[in-house]
Amino acid sequence: MNKENKETAITPRVERDRYNTEILVDLSEAALKKDAWMTHDQFAYMVGKENLHNVVVREAESLGSAEYEPIVQVNVPGKEPVLYGNITSEKIYDILDTHIKEGKVIEKWQIN
Repeated sequence: MNKENKETAITPRVERDRYNTEILVDLSEAALKKDAWMTHDQFAYMVGKENLHNVVVREAESLGSAEYEPIVQVNVPGKEPVLYGNITSEKIYDILDTHIKEGKVIEKWQIN
């Protein structure tokens, strides 16, 4: 599978932003049962609070298996998308600090 097909497979129905880092929050039916709206809203709030002008929070659907909900996907321009599962409030802060600000993937939370 080439890089273009892999990105399409990971981000169904979502065209990647070439200039901004994206945080996609799965808001599928299974995700909503696990308070994914709170995850979305907390990411959006923290991005604004931290003045991360190059980061956008978007809704997505069906990013992965329901067992990992809430799921987020981080798309950094020029890098492979990264999926994180079982997102909690504490993980949101760490994803913003470690992955978004420092550019380091948090492998222990990454799902494939």
